[in-house]
Formats: sequence, C-alpha cells, structure tokens
Amino acid sequence: MSFRQLRGSTPLIWRSSPPDEILQPVVINISESRDIASKNALRLHLTNLIERYGEPISLLSLLSRGEKRGSLAAQYENLANAFCEVFNSIVPQIGSKKISLFEVGEADLLKSTDLQMKLLIETLRKEWMRQGYFSHILGFLENAEHFQSVVESQQQGILRVNGIDCIDMTNVVQYKVAEQILGEMLKRCEISEKMPNLQKNKVKNLWVQNGRALAQMHTGVPRVLYEEKIIPNWIEFLFGSYIWRFIVRLGRLYMGTFRDSRRQEAFECMLGKIKHTSEDAINLQKRVLSLATNQKSGLAFFMLVKRFFSPTHVNSISNLLLGAVWLLGQAFVRKIVGEEAWSTSTLPRIGSKLDTTIIMEPTETRKVSGLNAQITEMRQKAMKPLLEKAGTTEQNIRSNSGRRLTIS
Repeated sequence: MSFRQLRGSTPLIWRSSPPDEILQPVVINISESRDIASKNALRLHLTNLIERYGEPISLLSLLSRGEKRGSLAAQYENLANAFCEVFNSIVPQIGSKKISLFEVGEADLLKSTDLQMKLLIETLRKEWMRQGYFSHILGFLENAEHFQSVVESQQQGILRVNGIDCIDMTNVVQYKVAEQILGEMLKRCEISEKMPNLQKNKVKNLWVQNGRALAQMHTGVPRVLYEEKIIPNWIEFLFGSYIWRFIVRLGRLYMGTFRDSRRQEAFECMLGKIKHTSEDAINLQKRVLSLATNQKSGLAFFMLVKRFFSPTHVNSISNLLLGAVWLLGQAFVRKIVGEEAWSTSTLPRIGSKLDTTIIMEPTETRKVSGLNAQITEMRQKAMKPLLEKAGTTEQNIRSNSGRRLTIS
C-alpha cells in the first residue's frame, strides 16, 4: 500500500533576494506574480499534475497572513494574496472539481498546534478519501488455485503542500497526513491494534531524517524547524523551542552567507559572467593595502582576515559560533569604518559576488594552451589565406554581423 504526497514552494513566478549584508531585510519580489506569466505557469503546472497523477489535485498553502507587523510579514501576506488571486483566476479554465485550494497559516499552526492540526486533518480527510490510495495484493487469493497479483485500488489525484518553502512546517503537516493514512491502511488490513511505540518511533525517525536531508540540500543545515512536533529534540527540551529555532536560523544565515554566495560565484564563472584569475587575487590584495594606506585600516584588516577565514559548512557548534561572531563582526566593522567607506569599497563583502569591475585587464594576451585551443588556432591560420584570397578580411566579416556568410 502507498499514498503519495508532493511538496514544493509557492507555485508562482516570484523571487526572494537574501540580503547581501547583515542587518538588511530579505526582499520578496512579487511584481510578476499577478501577471499573465504566473497564470500560465500555474495553469501548466496544475495541468501537468493532472496528467501525471489524475484528479482531483488538492493544494494546501501554509502562507501566513497578518500574524505579525513588519515588512517581511507584509511580503508573505502579499505573496499569499497573489497566489489565491491567480489560483481563482484559472479555476474556470481547469474546473473546480479537478483542483482545490486550502489555506491555513503557519503561525496559526504554531500557536495552537493540536487544535489547528486536528481541524486541518479533518478538512484534508475528505480530499484523500476522494483520492484513495494504492493497494496491491500478492499471494493465494480466496478460491484461487494459483499465486496471483491483483491491484485492488489506485490513487487518483495528489495532495501538494507548500509554504514559503518546502521544508519546515510542510514536513510536519505531511507527517500528520501520513500518520492518519497509515492508520487507515492498517484498518484496511484488519489490524485494529495501535501501532507499537517502537514501530511508531521508527516511522517518526524516518520522516525526520528525510526532512533533514531535504533541509541539507536547500539550506546547507541538516536541521528542520518544528521537527519537535514530530519527535522530541534534546536541545528544544533543555533550552526551549525559541533557542532551538534561533540556532537553526543562525545556521541557515551562516550557510547562506558563506557557501551559497560561493556557489553563485561558481555558477556565474561557468556562465562566463564573472572570471576569476590569479590576477584577481593580486589586484584584490593591492586594494586591501591601498585601503590600509588611506586611513581605512579597519576595513582593510577585516578583508585580510576574511581571506584566511573561509568556512564552507556547519559541522559543529564551534563552527556555528564562529559564524555568529563573524556576522556580528561585519556589522561592527561597517559601523566603525562608516557607511560611506563601506558602500564605496570595491572589495567583496560577505554574501556578495566578487566584484571584478575594478580589476584591470591584462596588458598582454595570454597564450592559450590545450588540444582544443591548438586545433582552433590551426583552423584560423588555415582560413585566413582563404578569406584574404576571396578579398574579405576577418574584420569586415565581424563588422557585417547582420549577414550570414557560407563558404562551401
């Protein structure tokens, strides 16, 4: 027997821009969320789900509305409103019987988890009863002489859960749904007794480990917020849930600041947007020394230390504490050297891409090496006399880029 659920982020076209520097807010850009592109994207996504899993498609949104004041809470609410607006606009095109949207705020689930989760499960029960689950019987069936394999029932449709991301509360809600459906499957097998605690804890541990693996991929920190709602956590038990959540969020901030920014640099290097060479490091060091001689020694010292302190993962509490000290150090240095010196510096800041706009181009062209480079060079030498013989130079061809030249 099996029951399939999906998880994902908010299915609209939107962007979340993490701060390049500490003490700056996260920006959620939803300017494109209400336009035709988002409507087409959501319609295609739902159509694809229907083609893959059948109908009905049940969407559960955990985006909170108005639980707090502040710019970030307002951005979450705007995203929730945009999602609801776009969804309602495409319901007539697909059909109200094929797709449905349920909304419950993550903040509401945190305030009164037991009550709100119970109400949510009762609401979703109607949906998974419509969808059913896959059941396969294998063995000697009644009045059968031979070993048989029979598909007793199939799941039609899918339950998709999303929050602002697909990790924390999404993991808790999907576990609660899975727990209820597992109980119904056991009843179907005429197992009326409750699941033994040992087996139940195995299921909980399996679910938490799965959530941690997803969190490791998405945030770099193998911990999930609110996992204490599934299985007890010793840090949460000793210090309280607020301390536990602070540690997880600090770890994610630390990872997003160091590792993710370097991943972005690597992607942009591969795409050719940014090129890192040995000259970059030399020029970077020159800029640091220049800052030091121009009475900006605090910023220069900070950047020099950054070259030797380059953590890329969270593997211990000490590393996490170092990350916290480093982030606070950035805010302190920024305050000491002044906003003007900080903003005009061309040095890379934590969480930012390496700015190579100030790096001078090398005066002489480097000689390319490698087999492909040699083949290209030989081809160019062979083509040059042919082009000159035809009375056309390479420069003329480049300047006439709007035309196509075919040599046969």
